[in-house]
Amino acid sequence: MKRLIFSLALSVAALPLVLAQYRDDDRGRRGPRVILYERADFRGGTLTLYPGEEIEDLERVTFDNGRRANDRISSIRVEGGAAALLNIDGRFRGDTLRVTRDVRDLGELELRGRLQSWDDQISSVRVEVQRPDRGPDRDRHEWKGDPDKIVRRAYQDILERDPDESGLRTYRSRMIDQDWDEQMVRESLRRSDEYRGLVVNRIIGRAYRAVLDRDPDARGLEQYRNAVIRQGMTEDELRNDLRRSDEFRQRGTKPVPTPGRPRSPRPESEQSR
Repeated sequence: MKRLIFSLALSVAALPLVLAQYRDDDRGRRGPRVILYERADFRGGTLTLYPGEEIEDLERVTFDNGRRANDRISSIRVEGGAAALLNIDGRFRGDTLRVTRDVRDLGELELRGRLQSWDDQISSVRVEVQRPDRGPDRDRHEWKGDPDKIVRRAYQDILERDPDESGLRTYRSRMIDQDWDEQMVRESLRRSDEYRGLVVNRIIGRAYRAVLDRDPDARGLEQYRNAVIRQGMTEDELRNDLRRSDEFRQRGTKPVPTPGRPRSPRPESEQSR
């Protein structure tokens, strides 16, 4: 089944206008949403996001009071079954925290029995709807099996290689200490530079050579890079799409040489020329 990823593309120029529109519509809009607050106890400036929306760099965004939002979020309100995925670094990198309930003070967050501070540390955020098997009172990720095996499986499926010791150690720690589940590990790997660069190009190249018997041109590479990265297109789906192309259909109309048919010899007079 094709995996669909719905996201809001926020360009630098459009961010203030788009976010201002969110603020204008907040009063009448219902349903799942996440409200980010500048200060603890749900005070100060606010920024409201809905499922499917994401901001990869909060440095470009301000709260409704005009103050910048990067590294300034101190409390979070979660409504209607939404969930927020928060990253310490921009572009959804660094440590990730998944929040499914109100957090009055990010400076005193309890994770697996230990207090941790996420106050004034968030630089990118995504909002989704909670999965059906999780309620708002269940903010701990449950997973079965050995974390090392889960991480290795994700690396092999996504990056097509075994994890290095550093990567294994990092994701093992996130699963144990930060409540990551297997899906979060996989999403993180798909957002890595390695996947967006080498692996995606490798996937597209294999599909082109298998279907069209050639390497991808620059236009096709860019088109399918966007489809794989942003829409989650799989290699099988990519191959099927290429089979629907005019180039593939035209290949089927070209005359095919009869296999095993001997080539007519050239006359001796021509061979001597």
